[in-house]
Amino acid sequence: QEGARTLTVPDDGHVRILAVTAARNENDDAVPVQPFTDPDRATIVHFAPHPGVFLGRTTVTLTSPTPAATIRYTLDGTEPTASSPAYRDPIAIEGTTTVKARAFAPDGGLDDRFVAAATFTRLTPEAPAPPVPGLAPGLSCRIYEGSWKKLPNFDALEPVRRLTLPTVSLPADRPKGNIGLACQGFLSVPSDGLYTLSLRAIDESELKVDGKRAILLEDNDFISRRTHLALAAGLHPVELRYFQGGFVAGLELKMDAPGKPLTPIGADRFFHAAGDGR
Repeated sequence: QEGARTLTVPDDGHVRILAVTAARNENDDAVPVQPFTDPDRATIVHFAPHPGVFLGRTTVTLTSPTPAATIRYTLDGTEPTASSPAYRDPIAIEGTTTVKARAFAPDGGLDDRFVAAATFTRLTPEAPAPPVPGLAPGLSCRIYEGSWKKLPNFDALEPVRRLTLPTVSLPADRPKGNIGLACQGFLSVPSDGLYTLSLRAIDESELKVDGKRAILLEDNDFISRRTHLALAAGLHPVELRYFQGGFVAGLELKMDAPGKPLTPIGADRFFHAAGDGR
């Protein structure tokens, strides 16, 4: 098939292929191509939910497709053995933990040396900024003209124009090519939670939240990347830097909310300090 690629795996009996997926890029949902499993010669352990980040506490469920297998696990980073605790109920996780698990076949007829491992990372919501007087809607932005191969230090350059943008976007009356954009302001977060932000841009861009780099795009292409942030309710400082080298342009920032899908962040969520003309 057009675009198909060959994956070569080591000739090693310890290598286990548990699933094969196909996606346009690392941020798209993974779609199974077809069932793809090893012959039933060894035991397997599955985790639910998938490894990742969480707030407060989470529970981890272990399962094995091997009939009557006993799953044994550890939470201290060591390899599970036949004397490790047997899994019976979902495991409560309250801090960053690596769970390792191993399924022991009842009759010893299967290879049960395979150890599955998953790390669950606890995040603490980032505190909001102190109250800021005199806020106005939108982001305070500066436009630059020039040709760069990498994101420049815009603070050392003289902008050709200053303006306020309602959202993370490109102004319709911008120059058609070789431009830079630097914006700053505050993002209003409605409630404490774990949020996903997705930045999509042509050429290069960088997003900072609470003074820390959240996303960096530097592949000189129309791509997007995601990050997960734990944010407390309130206003969080945001900074965006972007440059466009050709005539094709694109810039968008999306965000989800607990229980809601990713959508472009609306104008009601951005603010800047009135009179900020940097």
